[in-house]
Amino acid sequence: MAGESPLLAIKDAERAAAERIEEVREEVEREVDAALVRAEEMVAEAEERGRRRASAHYRSIVDAAGREAEEIKSKGTVAADRVGELIAPRFDRIVDALVHIVLPQEEA
Repeated sequence: MAGESPLLAIKDAERAAAERIEEVREEVEREVDAALVRAEEMVAEAEERGRRRASAHYRSIVDAAGREAEEIKSKGTVAADRVGELIAPRFDRIVDALVHIVLPQEEA
């Protein structure tokens, strides 16, 4: 640069600075683009993870409701069987009494 005019030196420095600024701008643009892509990927991953968790939670609720329904059904069956056992002897006596009322026995 010896003998170079100060004006040329300034223009060279300006050109070098402009090139460096453009390089940095392009680099930042690539980094921003990469960050946006990664952010979109992270959002998609979070949404999928949320769907899986919600689905698993829903399945656990449905499973628990199914178990509760089976327990209620089982208790109902046991209760119905017990009621049947309790009223069976009475039912036979009621039928006998009705038969005697509807079809009176002839006196001997």
